[in-house]
Amino acid sequence: MIHRVELPWPSSALSPNARGHWRIAAAAKARARRDANIACRAAGVRNIDAPALHLSLTFCAPTRGRRDMDNLLASMKAAIDGIADATGVDDSTYSFTLARGPVRKGGAVLAEITSAEA
Repeated sequence: MIHRVELPWPSSALSPNARGHWRIAAAAKARARRDANIACRAAGVRNIDAPALHLSLTFCAPTRGRRDMDNLLASMKAAIDGIADATGVDDSTYSFTLARGPVRKGGAVLAEITSAEA
């Protein structure tokens, strides 16, 4: 079964290149984790009985600026933890596919969650 979830665009405070205050980063991480968990639950994602999951992330940036895919994935760490909370599957077993989507006002990350082999 494929679960589709729309997640908010990650805060710039979550970028590995951010040099802000630790408290701002900690608040952004907590917010991203909570928002991802809420988005999953709203999309009907509950505990998934699978040894591993595949997460396909499509990044729809808010502007046409250049972004490194590895930094985008790193910025999603807290949100991925929120997905793990919602699914009950340890995120150390996840595999990933990353893609760029169209520019979108406000930005978004479109996630597809599917069962995978461990």
